[in-house]
Amino acid sequence: PANIAFTYDPQTTYNGEAGLKYRNEDATLEAQLSAYYNVTKDYQMFVGTQPLQYLQNVGEVAAKGVDLKVRAKPTEALGVTLGLAYNHTRFTDYRNPVTPGVDFTGNTVPYAPEFTANLMVDYRFELENGRGALIPYAAVSYLSDIHFDETNTIGQASYALVDVGVKWELDEKIAAEAFV
Repeated sequence: PANIAFTYDPQTTYNGEAGLKYRNEDATLEAQLSAYYNVTKDYQMFVGTQPLQYLQNVGEVAAKGVDLKVRAKPTEALGVTLGLAYNHTRFTDYRNPVTPGVDFTGNTVPYAPEFTANLMVDYRFELENGRGALIPYAAVSYLSDIHFDETNTIGQASYALVDVGVKWELDEKIAAEAFV
């Protein structure tokens, strides 16, 4: 309601990313490493808390981080995948015209966890007569603390999720998956 007639400036993001990939000759080990840096001008986000949130340009945001993914196949059927990521996303110049004088420069941007990690183990069962393969898997994912608002006062503590599932691959182009 405070800015019902407000117009928005376009949000513009400048991105840079570099990475490396590795695969050994027999494809039993693959690794990917990437690093990124981006700056967003006139960042658009919902500010405030429910039920009084509103969309607003809030200044500038910078994000930088690294991602690592490693996949090993100790046997023809067994696969182990590990992923790690570090993400540093902050307001570098917070300006909300509806609340002049309020400055959250340096705060973490909402919904941007600083650390994530995941581990997955899968096993491939080849089916007879060209029926593809069944691949059951189990995985655990970790996310560090997450903030839900620009003040960094509302959020959720770090948590882990456990997933189990099975994938049926008929061929390279057709697959079905069920998971919990």
